[in-house]
Amino acid sequence: MDIVIDLDLLKAKDILSILSDLATFFTAIIAIIAIFQVKKQRLSSYKPDIILDSFVSKFYAENFLSKNDNFTYVTGKYLQNNQKERKEGEKYPLISYLLQNIGFGTAKYIEGFWDFDYMKASKILKKYLPEDLVLKDDNDGFYFRNEKKDFWVFFSNFSLERKQSIDFLLQEANGENGKGQTIPEIITRAYAYYVVLKHNLEVGLNKENIYEEFDEMPKPVFKVTYRDFNNKKYVKKFELNFSYIGNNFELPNQDLNYCGIFYIDVIEK
Repeated sequence: MDIVIDLDLLKAKDILSILSDLATFFTAIIAIIAIFQVKKQRLSSYKPDIILDSFVSKFYAENFLSKNDNFTYVTGKYLQNNQKERKEGEKYPLISYLLQNIGFGTAKYIEGFWDFDYMKASKILKKYLPEDLVLKDDNDGFYFRNEKKDFWVFFSNFSLERKQSIDFLLQEANGENGKGQTIPEIITRAYAYYVVLKHNLEVGLNKENIYEEFDEMPKPVFKVTYRDFNNKKYVKKFELNFSYIGNNFELPNQDLNYCGIFYIDVIEK
């Protein structure tokens, strides 16, 4: 009888020992998970998140299809965005863009790369050229030429192939910390001349209401790479979708060179 009781006590002790070991094991697992969660939260506090928000750009010109077309743009933000309104800048020969960091940490070593099928764009533009102009491709892009009047309209790919760099981007506070550069000229000129050629656009006020979504034109893609505080690398791609509304409504004190406005809707790929 005593032997049976002793065996039962031993079994109970073994069970308690196993339960104690299991409790210790699970406690250790929970502690490890908690440590990983803390580490994950700490790392997320360093994580930047760069975006390219949709924007608009007013289009001005002095001439079309001449030696001195003098295209200029005034870039701004969509008014409906719930951010501090971007101050409207002065006229500039290129469309500017603004990168913003909506993450928790600072982004550094930001690099931008543009991709645009300008050869496809040149073939599309060629369909709308008047008879007195010829289009030629070369290693530097393409151009229109009027041999009788002896002038060229150039579309250089130089800026398309150049890497764009920004030193750092602080985390956002109502859109105040954004930085940017400019869309390569070959893209903006291709889209501008598409409207000019297809719709016989005139400088300034136009009688007809012109609206264009550029369905047949290639879409520019902007790739951005950047690093966080721990040098972890991030990559994002953005597709730019252009649309255009022409100037067909006269306003008081309106700039005589104002032709219309480009809407650039940005989609993260």
